[in-house]
Amino acid sequence: MNKRRHESTVPQAPLYIRWAHLGAAYAIELKLELVSLLLGEVARAEKARVETGGVLIGWVSHMQRPPTLCVEGIAFAPRSGETGSVATLRPGDQWLRTIRERARAQGHAVVGIFRTQLRSEPLIPIPADRGMVTGEFPQSVCALLLIQGLQPYSGAFFVAADGRLPDEPTVREFRLDQDEFNALPEVYRNQGLLPAEAGVDRRLQPRYDLLALALLLIAALLAVALWRERSGGSSSSTANQLGLKLSSSGGLLKISWDHTSRAISNAQGATLVIQDGRARTEAKIGSDELRAGSVEYQSATPHVNVTMSVDLAAYRPQSAQWTQRQ
Repeated sequence: MNKRRHESTVPQAPLYIRWAHLGAAYAIELKLELVSLLLGEVARAEKARVETGGVLIGWVSHMQRPPTLCVEGIAFAPRSGETGSVATLRPGDQWLRTIRERARAQGHAVVGIFRTQLRSEPLIPIPADRGMVTGEFPQSVCALLLIQGLQPYSGAFFVAADGRLPDEPTVREFRLDQDEFNALPEVYRNQGLLPAEAGVDRRLQPRYDLLALALLLIAALLAVALWRERSGGSSSSTANQLGLKLSSSGGLLKISWDHTSRAISNAQGATLVIQDGRARTEAKIGSDELRAGSVEYQSATPHVNVTMSVDLAAYRPQSAQWTQRQ
C-alpha cells in the first residue's frame, strides 16, 4: 500500500485500519502489515482447495471510547488429517495454550479467532464458532473474523462478550483487499501503548475518569479565555471549520469531518446528535474517532440531520443534512 509511505528514514509508528461504526459496542483495529500475510495464506488455501484458520493476537482497551479491540498479530492453526487439509482449532488445544503463553510473554493476549470458508454462503457464525468462543473466551471480549476463501475475498468481524457471539456482524462484510483498505480510516498508534487489561486496575479507573474530566474543564476554560482575547468578545461563527458532511456509502450513512482542522486537532472529544425522522440519537465521539475523520450510521428513514459539537467552547455546533435520492 503506497498511500501512507514516506521516503524519510525516520521510523514511523505502526499503521492500523480502524472500524468504529456508530452505535457499535466496540471499535476494531487491525495492524495494516497483517493484511498481506493474511491474504497470502488465504490464497494458498484457496489454491489447495482447503480452509484455513487460526487466532488473533492483541489487546482490548476499555480506556477508550468506544472500547477498542486491537489485532497486533495472527497465528495459523496447524493442520491435521491424512492430507493435512484440516486446520484444527478446538477449545483447550495444546497449540492454543502455547500461543497464549507466547502472547502473554509479549504483553499481549489471544483476542479472537479467524477462519475461511469455501462454501458460497453468508459469513455467519456456525455452531463450531460459538463453541470455540464459549470454551476459550467465557468471560472476556473476543473477535471472530470470518473470511470468504474464494475470490473476491471478503471478511466480516463479530465481537463477542462473555462468550456470546452476536447474530449480526459488528463490522459488516467488507472486501479483503489492500486497495479496498485505502478508503478505510487509518490511525497511527505508539508502539509503547499498553493494553488496559494488562496494565490498569479497573478499580482505579474512576480516578482516571475524574482526572480526565478536570483536565478537560481546564482546557475548555483556557480555550474560552484565548478565544475572547483574540476575538474581543465577538461571537462570529467558526462552525464551517469542522467540515461536517454526510454521504451514502455501501448502504450506510457516512458522517465525516475535516480531521485536520484546528477544532478537531485541539478537541478531546465531540458529540453527534442525529435526528433520523422522529428518532433522536446522541453519541459521544472519542479522540481516536475524531482523528479517524468519520463514522458510519445505519439510517432508518430517508431524511437525517446531524449536528456535531466539539468539546471546545470557542467552536459552535455544525449541522449537516442528508436526503435519500429517489
